[in-house]
Amino acid sequence: MCNDDGSSPAGHAIAVLHHSMSPPDQALGGIGLPWKILFSNYIGPNYEPTTKLQCQNLTVVSSPHTHYELQIHHQGDISDVLDECDTMLFRFPVQPGNGEWQILDQRLDLGVGGAGVIGRGVTVWREGREVGRGVLGWGNQ
Repeated sequence: MCNDDGSSPAGHAIAVLHHSMSPPDQALGGIGLPWKILFSNYIGPNYEPTTKLQCQNLTVVSSPHTHYELQIHHQGDISDVLDECDTMLFRFPVQPGNGEWQILDQRLDLGVGGAGVIGRGVTVWREGREVGRGVLGWGNQ
């Protein structure tokens, strides 16, 4: 998983998340399917470097006004309890959908080590309750 320079070979990252709740919350679409969140760095319209993300198989069946938050944690071991604020590196709201890109306010380092997010644990929270978790890895989309 590591390159000598810590960079991503394809410039993309993916987090495959599995439902944290048992049984899975029926208010979320994609029941039985793992959620995928794609990350891609690009240059925005004003030439500012930023990161965008895309949620796949994460759709809202209930109210579209439900608040979702994605957190990237320092540790990558998702078998441990990942407290909502414990060891968190980044947190930002996400809009569930199936294919729409969301632009983040900051650029993420899609590499390994240091500020890189590859290998780090990811959780999705809905109104203060964890609904999914996974690990960030390199993607090729």
